[in-house]
Amino acid sequence: MEKQVFETIDAEEESKRQSAEIKRRVTLKRYMTKPPRKLQEDEEKEEGVFIRIRDVIYEKDFVHVWRDDVSSSMQLIKSELEDIDLVRSASMGFWAGFIVTPGFILLYGVLDRYLPKQTPFAIFCRVAATVIYSVPNNTAFFAYGTCVHHAVEWYDKKCVLMQEYQQNIENGQDAELVFPDFDVEQMLETARMKIEVELVGTVVNSAKMWVPTHFVNFTVVPTHFRPFTISFVSIFWNCYLSLVQHRDLCVTDENERNP
Repeated sequence: MEKQVFETIDAEEESKRQSAEIKRRVTLKRYMTKPPRKLQEDEEKEEGVFIRIRDVIYEKDFVHVWRDDVSSSMQLIKSELEDIDLVRSASMGFWAGFIVTPGFILLYGVLDRYLPKQTPFAIFCRVAATVIYSVPNNTAFFAYGTCVHHAVEWYDKKCVLMQEYQQNIENGQDAELVFPDFDVEQMLETARMKIEVELVGTVVNSAKMWVPTHFVNFTVVPTHFRPFTISFVSIFWNCYLSLVQHRDLCVTDENERNP
């Protein structure tokens, strides 16, 4: 009797095991061959949501970084524009446009008239003429720059005195407005000292730069392109002249010279 009971239990367990094995095989076969459509749709939806969220995050980060870059660039440009010396730029532009350029055009016209051929002698005379021309040209520049600088300083002093006078009036204080005189003698003396200190070195540097430039300009560059070559090189030369002009002078007192 006990043996029959155990055989019945074993048969039931074996039947259940075979049934579970068949179900597991069917399930594995179904998922390994082709996933269910609902599962595939859910995966596509999740992937699409993830991509959209990722794009939104990247777009926000890009816009944020782009705005920061633009704002920092605009602030940098604004600070650079505020630091520009308009008077210095205007004075150098006037010098280059209305003094140097007409002078070179006149010089080139004279050279083309009396030295029309490109012989070695003519090229030598042309280059020598430009070097000689640089002496009065640089002298006139230092005199011009010093006078402009002196006039600007005098005008700035007037503006400062005017502001102080207005502030005193607004505060109810007694104030007297007295403008400084424009000292022509001091301006001419400063110009003389500037020429005496800077002229020789500037002429030497001018020869180092302009002799090769004019040699190439007179030998290689066509005639109708020569003014453009001079104008292009003059941009860098005028920057150098501006730096030299605004370089401070070291004045030695007579008591220090003769102790």
